[in-house]
Amino acid sequence: MPASALRTSTDGDPASYRALVHPTGARYIEALDQRALPHAVVTARIQDADTAALAIAAFGAYAFFKRWANGVFVLAVSAALPPVLNIAPVELSESLYHDRYAATAIAIACVLLPELAASLFARVRVMRVALPAVTVVWLGFAAVNIHVTVPLWADEVALWRWAAQQHPASVDIQQHLLASYIQRNDRAHARELADALVTANVRCAYCMLNAADIAIADRDAERAALALQKIQNAPALAHDARFARNYVLANGALLELRADVSGAERAYRDAMRMDASDPMPQMALAMLFAKQGRIDAARAQLAIALPLLAPDLRDPWQQKFETALVQSEARP
Repeated sequence: MPASALRTSTDGDPASYRALVHPTGARYIEALDQRALPHAVVTARIQDADTAALAIAAFGAYAFFKRWANGVFVLAVSAALPPVLNIAPVELSESLYHDRYAATAIAIACVLLPELAASLFARVRVMRVALPAVTVVWLGFAAVNIHVTVPLWADEVALWRWAAQQHPASVDIQQHLLASYIQRNDRAHARELADALVTANVRCAYCMLNAADIAIADRDAERAALALQKIQNAPALAHDARFARNYVLANGALLELRADVSGAERAYRDAMRMDASDPMPQMALAMLFAKQGRIDAARAQLAIALPLLAPDLRDPWQQKFETALVQSEARP
Protein backbone atom coordinates (compact mmCIF):
# COMPACT_ATOMS: atom_id res chain seq x y z
CA MET A 1 0.00 0.00 0.00
CA PRO A 2 1.42 3.42 -0.90
CA ALA A 3 1.94 5.90 1.89
CA SER A 4 -0.64 8.09 0.13
CA ALA A 5 -3.31 5.61 1.20
CA LEU A 6 -2.77 6.76 4.79
CA ARG A 7 -3.90 10.29 4.10
CA THR A 8 -6.59 12.35 2.53
CA SER A 9 -5.87 13.96 -0.80
CA THR A 10 -5.53 17.43 0.70
CA ASP A 11 -3.57 16.77 3.84
CA GLY A 12 -0.95 14.14 3.48
CA ASP A 13 2.03 15.40 1.53
CA PRO A 14 5.26 17.06 2.61
CA ALA A 15 3.63 20.42 1.98
CA SER A 16 2.48 20.20 5.59
CA TYR A 17 6.06 21.17 6.44
CA ARG A 18 5.55 24.26 4.27
CA ALA A 19 3.54 25.89 7.03
CA LEU A 20 6.79 26.15 8.99
CA VAL A 21 8.31 28.57 6.50
CA HIS A 22 5.35 29.97 4.54
CA PRO A 23 3.55 32.51 6.75
CA THR A 24 0.03 31.82 5.50
CA GLY A 25 0.37 28.27 4.27
CA ALA A 26 -0.46 27.75 0.64
CA ARG A 27 -2.29 24.51 0.16
CA TYR A 28 -5.80 25.77 0.98
CA ILE A 29 -8.03 23.93 -1.46
CA GLU A 30 -5.36 22.46 -3.68
CA ALA A 31 -6.69 19.17 -5.08
CA LEU A 32 -9.85 19.57 -3.01
CA ASP A 33 -11.97 17.96 -5.70
CA GLN A 34 -9.78 14.87 -5.62
CA ARG A 35 -11.66 13.71 -2.51
CA ALA A 36 -13.86 11.69 -4.81
CA LEU A 37 -10.89 9.76 -6.17
CA PRO A 38 -9.98 6.42 -4.57
CA HIS A 39 -6.89 6.78 -2.39
CA ALA A 40 -5.43 3.70 -4.07
CA VAL A 41 -5.01 5.65 -7.31
CA VAL A 42 -1.30 6.35 -7.67
CA THR A 43 -0.26 9.38 -9.69
CA ALA A 44 3.16 10.85 -10.36
CA ARG A 45 2.40 13.64 -7.88
CA ILE A 46 1.49 11.15 -5.16
CA GLN A 47 4.62 9.10 -5.81
CA ASP A 48 6.78 12.23 -5.63
CA ALA A 49 5.07 13.25 -2.41
CA ASP A 50 5.61 9.81 -0.89
CA THR A 51 9.25 9.83 -1.91
CA ALA A 52 9.80 13.27 -0.42
CA ALA A 53 7.99 12.31 2.79
CA LEU A 54 10.08 9.15 3.21
CA ALA A 55 13.26 11.11 2.44
CA ILE A 56 12.45 13.67 5.16
CA ALA A 57 11.74 10.91 7.67
CA ALA A 58 14.90 9.01 6.72
CA PHE A 59 17.05 12.12 7.04
CA GLY A 60 15.54 12.91 10.43
CA ALA A 61 16.21 9.39 11.72
CA TYR A 62 19.78 9.39 10.37
CA ALA A 63 20.55 12.82 11.80
CA PHE A 64 19.02 11.85 15.14
CA PHE A 65 21.16 8.68 15.20
CA LYS A 66 24.18 10.88 14.59
CA ARG A 67 23.03 13.13 17.43
CA TRP A 68 22.76 16.15 15.18
CA ALA A 69 20.49 18.95 16.37
CA ASN A 70 18.71 19.04 13.03
CA GLY A 71 17.77 15.38 13.47
CA VAL A 72 16.00 16.15 16.72
CA PHE A 73 14.37 19.15 15.04
CA VAL A 74 13.02 17.12 12.09
CA LEU A 75 11.79 14.21 14.20
CA ALA A 76 10.13 16.45 16.80
CA VAL A 77 8.32 18.48 14.17
CA SER A 78 7.33 15.33 12.25
CA ALA A 79 5.96 13.74 15.42
CA ALA A 80 3.52 16.64 15.73
CA LEU A 81 2.24 16.27 12.16
CA PRO A 82 0.48 12.83 12.07
CA PRO A 83 -2.91 14.35 13.01
CA VAL A 84 -2.52 16.81 10.13
CA LEU A 85 -1.65 13.95 7.79
CA ASN A 86 -4.63 11.95 9.05
CA ILE A 87 -2.27 9.14 10.05
CA ALA A 88 -3.05 9.44 13.75
CA PRO A 89 -6.70 8.67 14.60
CA VAL A 90 -7.55 12.21 15.68
CA GLU A 91 -10.96 13.70 14.92
CA LEU A 92 -10.46 17.04 13.19
CA SER A 93 -13.19 19.51 12.42
CA GLU A 94 -13.92 19.71 8.70
CA SER A 95 -11.97 22.52 7.12
CA LEU A 96 -10.34 23.33 3.82
CA TYR A 97 -7.45 24.92 5.65
CA HIS A 98 -5.81 22.14 7.63
CA ASP A 99 -2.50 24.00 7.79
CA ARG A 100 -3.83 25.51 11.01
CA TYR A 101 -3.37 22.09 12.60
CA ALA A 102 0.36 22.50 12.07
CA ALA A 103 0.38 25.01 14.96
CA THR A 104 1.78 22.38 17.34
CA ALA A 105 4.60 21.58 14.96
CA ILE A 106 5.34 25.29 14.53
CA ALA A 107 5.45 25.74 18.31
CA ILE A 108 7.90 22.85 18.64
CA ALA A 109 10.02 24.31 15.85
CA CYS A 110 10.16 27.68 17.63
CA VAL A 111 11.31 26.00 20.86
CA LEU A 112 14.05 23.99 19.15
CA LEU A 113 15.15 26.64 16.67
CA PRO A 114 17.66 28.42 18.97
CA GLU A 115 19.45 25.14 19.71
CA LEU A 116 19.49 24.27 16.00
CA ALA A 117 20.86 27.72 15.11
CA ALA A 118 23.57 27.45 17.77
CA SER A 119 24.58 24.04 16.43
CA LEU A 120 24.78 25.34 12.87
CA PHE A 121 26.80 28.38 13.95
CA ALA A 122 29.29 26.12 15.71
CA ARG A 123 29.69 23.64 12.85
CA VAL A 124 29.29 25.79 9.73
CA ARG A 125 30.99 29.19 9.83
CA VAL A 126 29.19 30.53 6.77
CA MET A 127 25.91 30.11 8.64
CA ARG A 128 26.93 32.91 11.01
CA VAL A 129 26.32 35.32 8.14
CA ALA A 130 23.87 33.39 6.01
CA LEU A 131 21.31 32.50 8.67
CA PRO A 132 20.69 36.07 9.91
CA ALA A 133 20.43 37.23 6.29
CA VAL A 134 17.94 34.47 5.45
CA THR A 135 15.94 35.34 8.56
CA VAL A 136 15.69 39.00 7.58
CA VAL A 137 14.61 38.11 4.04
CA TRP A 138 12.04 35.64 5.36
CA LEU A 139 10.57 38.20 7.76
CA GLY A 140 10.28 40.70 4.92
CA PHE A 141 8.57 38.14 2.71
CA ALA A 142 6.24 37.15 5.57
CA ALA A 143 5.21 40.74 6.20
CA VAL A 144 4.42 41.40 2.52
CA ASN A 145 2.66 38.06 2.08
CA ILE A 146 0.42 38.53 5.11
CA HIS A 147 -0.30 42.17 4.18
CA VAL A 148 -1.51 41.02 0.74
CA THR A 149 -3.33 37.86 1.81
CA VAL A 150 -5.23 38.80 4.97
CA PRO A 151 -7.56 41.37 3.29
CA LEU A 152 -8.57 38.64 0.83
CA TRP A 153 -9.90 36.68 3.79
CA ALA A 154 -11.81 39.57 5.33
CA ASP A 155 -15.11 37.69 5.19
CA GLU A 156 -16.59 34.52 3.72
CA VAL A 157 -17.53 36.08 0.38
CA ALA A 158 -14.11 37.68 -0.09
CA LEU A 159 -12.44 34.41 0.90
CA TRP A 160 -14.34 32.28 -1.61
CA ARG A 161 -14.03 34.85 -4.38
CA TRP A 162 -10.28 34.79 -3.89
CA ALA A 163 -10.29 31.00 -3.77
CA ALA A 164 -12.33 30.87 -7.00
CA GLN A 165 -9.75 33.07 -8.72
CA GLN A 166 -6.99 30.73 -7.57
CA HIS A 167 -8.87 27.53 -8.48
CA PRO A 168 -11.57 28.38 -11.05
CA ALA A 169 -12.22 24.72 -11.88
CA SER A 170 -13.02 23.70 -8.29
CA VAL A 171 -16.67 22.73 -7.89
CA ASP A 172 -16.39 22.76 -4.10
CA ILE A 173 -15.24 26.37 -4.14
CA GLN A 174 -18.12 27.40 -6.38
CA GLN A 175 -20.50 25.62 -4.02
CA HIS A 176 -19.14 27.49 -1.00
CA LEU A 177 -19.16 30.81 -2.87
CA LEU A 178 -22.80 30.33 -3.86
CA ALA A 179 -23.73 29.43 -0.27
CA SER A 180 -21.90 32.55 0.96
CA TYR A 181 -23.83 34.76 -1.46
CA ILE A 182 -27.10 33.24 -0.25
CA GLN A 183 -26.16 33.66 3.39
CA ARG A 184 -25.20 37.29 2.71
CA ASN A 185 -28.53 37.72 0.86
CA ASP A 186 -26.63 38.91 -2.20
CA ARG A 187 -29.35 37.84 -4.60
CA ALA A 188 -27.83 39.34 -7.74
CA HIS A 189 -24.48 37.57 -7.46
CA ALA A 190 -26.11 34.37 -6.20
CA ARG A 191 -28.46 34.29 -9.18
CA GLU A 192 -25.64 34.99 -11.62
CA LEU A 193 -23.44 32.22 -10.24
CA ALA A 194 -26.31 29.74 -9.90
CA ASP A 195 -27.40 30.27 -13.50
CA ALA A 196 -23.82 29.84 -14.69
CA LEU A 197 -23.47 26.54 -12.80
CA VAL A 198 -26.78 25.22 -14.15
CA THR A 199 -25.92 26.25 -17.71
CA ALA A 200 -22.50 24.59 -17.43
CA ASN A 201 -24.19 21.44 -16.11
CA VAL A 202 -21.75 21.31 -13.22
CA ARG A 203 -21.93 18.08 -11.24
CA CYS A 204 -22.75 19.65 -7.90
CA ALA A 205 -26.02 18.50 -6.36
CA TYR A 206 -25.92 21.09 -3.58
CA CYS A 207 -25.30 23.87 -6.13
CA MET A 208 -28.30 22.75 -8.17
CA LEU A 209 -30.54 22.65 -5.10
CA ASN A 210 -29.44 26.16 -4.14
CA ALA A 211 -30.03 27.27 -7.74
CA ALA A 212 -33.56 25.85 -7.56
CA ASP A 213 -34.25 27.69 -4.29
CA ILE A 214 -33.05 30.96 -5.85
CA ALA A 215 -35.27 30.45 -8.91
CA ILE A 216 -38.27 29.64 -6.70
CA ALA A 217 -37.65 32.84 -4.70
CA ASP A 218 -37.66 34.65 -8.08
CA ARG A 219 -40.91 32.84 -8.96
CA ASP A 220 -39.25 31.39 -12.05
CA ALA A 221 -40.67 27.88 -12.37
CA GLU A 222 -38.74 27.07 -15.53
CA ARG A 223 -35.31 27.77 -13.99
CA ALA A 224 -36.25 25.92 -10.82
CA ALA A 225 -37.45 22.85 -12.72
CA LEU A 226 -34.25 22.78 -14.79
CA ALA A 227 -32.07 22.84 -11.67
CA LEU A 228 -34.11 20.18 -9.87
CA GLN A 229 -34.10 17.96 -12.94
CA LYS A 230 -30.32 17.81 -12.84
CA ILE A 231 -30.30 16.25 -9.36
CA GLN A 232 -33.23 13.87 -9.53
CA ASN A 233 -30.78 10.94 -9.61
CA ALA A 234 -28.05 12.48 -7.45
CA PRO A 235 -26.31 10.02 -5.06
CA ALA A 236 -26.79 12.57 -2.26
CA LEU A 237 -30.51 11.79 -2.28
CA ALA A 238 -29.71 8.32 -0.96
CA HIS A 239 -26.88 9.24 1.40
CA ASP A 240 -27.74 12.68 2.79
CA ALA A 241 -31.07 12.78 4.63
CA ARG A 242 -31.08 16.56 4.97
CA PHE A 243 -30.35 17.04 1.28
CA ALA A 244 -33.12 14.59 0.34
CA ARG A 245 -35.59 16.41 2.61
CA ASN A 246 -34.70 19.80 1.13
CA TYR A 247 -35.04 18.34 -2.36
CA VAL A 248 -38.57 17.17 -1.58
CA LEU A 249 -39.32 20.56 -0.02
CA ALA A 250 -38.05 22.38 -3.11
CA ASN A 251 -40.23 20.18 -5.33
CA GLY A 252 -43.18 21.10 -3.15
CA ALA A 253 -42.37 24.80 -3.57
CA LEU A 254 -42.14 24.31 -7.33
CA LEU A 255 -45.53 22.58 -7.40
CA GLU A 256 -46.98 25.45 -5.36
CA LEU A 257 -45.47 27.93 -7.81
CA ARG A 258 -47.22 26.03 -10.61
CA ALA A 259 -50.53 26.28 -8.70
CA ASP A 260 -50.60 22.53 -7.99
CA VAL A 261 -51.84 22.96 -4.43
CA SER A 262 -52.60 19.31 -3.72
CA GLY A 263 -49.22 18.22 -5.10
CA ALA A 264 -47.43 20.84 -3.02
CA GLU A 265 -49.27 19.74 0.13
CA ARG A 266 -48.30 16.11 -0.49
CA ALA A 267 -44.65 17.09 -0.97
CA TYR A 268 -44.60 19.18 2.20
CA ARG A 269 -46.15 16.33 4.19
CA ASP A 270 -43.59 13.93 2.72
CA ALA A 271 -40.81 16.26 3.90
CA MET A 272 -42.43 16.47 7.34
CA ARG A 273 -42.48 12.69 7.62
CA MET A 274 -38.79 12.57 6.77
CA ASP A 275 -38.01 14.73 9.84
CA ALA A 276 -40.80 16.00 12.05
CA SER A 277 -38.37 18.31 13.88
CA ASP A 278 -37.52 20.33 10.76
CA PRO A 279 -39.54 23.56 10.94
CA MET A 280 -39.33 24.46 7.26
CA PRO A 281 -41.75 21.86 5.83
CA GLN A 282 -44.13 22.64 8.72
CA MET A 283 -43.89 26.35 7.99
CA ALA A 284 -44.26 25.82 4.24
CA LEU A 285 -47.50 23.93 4.81
CA ALA A 286 -48.79 26.62 7.16
CA MET A 287 -48.02 29.28 4.55
CA LEU A 288 -49.72 27.18 1.85
CA PHE A 289 -52.89 26.95 3.94
CA ALA A 290 -52.73 30.69 4.69
CA LYS A 291 -52.44 31.58 1.01
CA GLN A 292 -55.44 29.37 0.26
CA GLY A 293 -57.52 31.07 2.96
CA ARG A 294 -57.78 27.90 5.05
CA ILE A 295 -57.50 29.91 8.24
CA ASP A 296 -58.16 27.25 10.86
CA ALA A 297 -55.83 24.71 9.26
CA ALA A 298 -53.20 27.41 8.72
CA ARG A 299 -53.20 28.55 12.35
CA ALA A 300 -53.14 24.98 13.62
CA GLN A 301 -50.15 24.23 11.44
CA LEU A 302 -48.45 27.48 12.49
CA ALA A 303 -48.81 26.46 16.13
CA ILE A 304 -46.76 23.36 15.32
CA ALA A 305 -44.17 25.13 13.17
CA LEU A 306 -43.31 28.21 15.26
CA PRO A 307 -41.90 26.38 18.33
CA LEU A 308 -39.56 24.46 16.02
CA LEU A 309 -38.02 27.67 14.68
CA ALA A 310 -35.08 29.44 16.28
CA PRO A 311 -36.38 32.22 18.59
CA ASP A 312 -35.02 35.02 16.40
CA LEU A 313 -36.88 33.61 13.36
CA ARG A 314 -40.30 33.28 14.93
CA ASP A 315 -41.43 36.91 14.65
CA PRO A 316 -40.37 37.31 10.99
CA TRP A 317 -42.20 34.12 10.02
CA GLN A 318 -45.23 35.12 12.09
CA GLN A 319 -45.35 38.39 10.15
CA LYS A 320 -45.05 36.58 6.81
CA PHE A 321 -47.86 34.28 7.85
CA GLU A 322 -50.17 37.12 8.88
CA THR A 323 -49.41 38.96 5.65
CA ALA A 324 -50.31 35.86 3.65
CA LEU A 325 -53.62 35.58 5.55
CA VAL A 326 -54.50 39.23 4.90
CA GLN A 327 -53.68 38.87 1.20
CA SER A 328 -55.79 35.73 0.90
CA GLU A 329 -58.75 37.43 2.55
CA ALA A 330 -58.37 40.42 0.20
CA ARG A 331 -58.68 38.19 -2.84
CA PRO A 332 -62.22 37.80 -4.23
